Amino acid sequence: MDATPSESGSTLHTHAVDSQRRAAALGEGNRVLSRTQKVYVALRDDIVRTRLAPGEVVIEPELAARFGVSKTPVREALQILVVEGLVVALPRRGYVVRPLGINEVREVLDLRLIIEPPMAAGATRYGNEAFVEELSSILEAQRSGSGTAELTDAARAFHECILGAARNARAKTLMSGLFDETTRSHHLIPAIDARIHSDVENNGHQQVLEAIRTGDPQAAEEAMRRHLVELREFVLHAFLEA
Repeated sequence: MDATPSESGSTLHTHAVDSQRRAAALGEGNRVLSRTQKVYVALRDDIVRTRLAPGEVVIEPELAARFGVSKTPVREALQILVVEGLVVALPRRGYVVRPLGINEVREVLDLRLIIEPPMAAGATRYGNEAFVEELSSILEAQRSGSGTAELTDAARAFHECILGAARNARAKTLMSGLFDETTRSHHLIPAIDARIHSDVENNGHQQVLEAIRTGDPQAAEEAMRRHLVELREFVLHAFLEA
């Protein structure tokens, strides 16, 4: 394994961290979040955690009243979410949370299968011992965690850590939206939620970690592919049964 320092960083790349990073980018580095940014972060969390369900219509005046702001920051936040693909604009009706059905989930998981296995190989080549230790600590946090939000954040952090070490910024940016959709499916379908609480996810991550720890890029790629194939089959079956 290459001794070059890992680019994964020490902060867990959870959904909340990702939302804060996106919001900060909207403000061009301002440390204090604007009203638009705060509304955006709250709405994005509601959508990803399915407190705003797929297909639910959201109305600007109602959101403005909820957040105690004018319609302008609400409209601006919703327009950002439209660009990100989490919300769809409905002419003269408002906005609707983008639906999440089996076709959308299949597309997400197919893309993850294309992107993540070679990224696991890259992380094995470029990562150092600090990266392996961080990955191990994330997996330990996942094993000891409880609750859907905590466990999905830990699972996301595991995959984000690998992407960071692989030194592919474009893949990391693209994967953020795919992770959001995966998290939505966990909150939406009880069978998928049950899976994140089982040992299946942890064992898949453990196999990826061990392959990375041994410094074998091909084994890491194969372990990640097995993990994602199993995830794909399970999630699609759960959607069909729901």
